[in-house]
Amino acid sequence: MPNEPIPDVPGYTPVDPSPVTPTDPGKDTPVPYKQNQYGLTEKFVDEDGNELSPSVDKGSSYKSGDGFDVTGDAKVINGYVLVKQDNTKGTFDNGDEIATFIYKKIGKIIPVDESGTPIPGADTPIYQNDPNDPTKVVPNEPIPEVPGYTPVDPSPITPADPTVDTPVPYTKKEMPTTPDTPSTPTTPTTPSTPTTPSEPAQPQTPASPAGQGQTTPTSAKTEAAKAATLPQTGNDKNEATAAMGLGFAGIASMLALFGTRKKRRED
Repeated sequence: MPNEPIPDVPGYTPVDPSPVTPTDPGKDTPVPYKQNQYGLTEKFVDEDGNELSPSVDKGSSYKSGDGFDVTGDAKVINGYVLVKQDNTKGTFDNGDEIATFIYKKIGKIIPVDESGTPIPGADTPIYQNDPNDPTKVVPNEPIPEVPGYTPVDPSPITPADPTVDTPVPYTKKEMPTTPDTPSTPTTPTTPSTPTTPSEPAQPQTPASPAGQGQTTPTSAKTEAAKAATLPQTGNDKNEATAAMGLGFAGIASMLALFGTRKKRRED
């Protein structure tokens, strides 16, 4: 019978897949096959299948029945730790193989207050990858400083599960009360200019004492002198009269002088 289909051989591919029409039906017809070769690819993804690092081609010369083990090919990926490996060790069947490394995001340190509520504005540092082990983080991670708060336990943190956030309790510091700002003193009022006093009235000249307005000590002395210089008549009466006039003039002069001094004292 012409155009006899060639058979499928697991793990092999015919060099020429065309049907066979034998020239001598009484003889066997050899049909050449080539053993299949398969490839191995490594992938690095998160739990949702998102690629975190470029895939790695591990070759395409594997044959059915060949074994493989790439468990040691896990990478350290910053911010993530390895949580699972899928098909990283096994045996080739009749097809390519994919080895998958699955990662999860690293947790953070979360400062919280006394009620367990995250402190607003506080730093939340993530743990640092262990450079030698993709499944671990660096131990003894320092806790952050939080302004206005004091950690209950200031010891560094080594998480049991590096993919889980770690709450770290803090207590609020007692802040001193700010004193009130003193009020600005009132500016004193500018004193008014005093009024210039008016000129005092000029005192009036005191009036002369009664009975003395017409005679002054000087005029009395003058009259006495005149009397003394009158020519003598040789008459005793005239001399006596002159002497009496001179005496009266002296007395009048003294009285006038005494009255004037007394008036000045009273003023």
